[in-house]
Amino acid sequence: MDIKSFLPKLMIESEKQVSHAKDTMGNVLGENIKRLRKQRGIKQATLASALNIGRQTISAYECGITLPDIFLLIRIADYFGVSLDELTGRQKLIIPGEKE
Repeated sequence: MDIKSFLPKLMIESEKQVSHAKDTMGNVLGENIKRLRKQRGIKQATLASALNIGRQTISAYECGITLPDIFLLIRIADYFGVSLDELTGRQKLIIPGEKE
């Protein structure tokens, strides 16, 4: 197999993996960002400004349209004082005062 025929298959598989990650993790991640933000009374614009990104980007994360890169994910977790596992849903995110 030559490289020209291999690359399109690789790109398709990569796109499938990204799509799957958005479907499975994107909603949990976005919901957790929104929960944390709302619990603290922070507007999307305020969070975006603190992270040096656009407000629309925060909205896209919360809606599960796109995902932050790992470096921004770490900054978001640090901003809210939670672990990456809690932020991404690998561990239950417990927000004091929030009704279940």
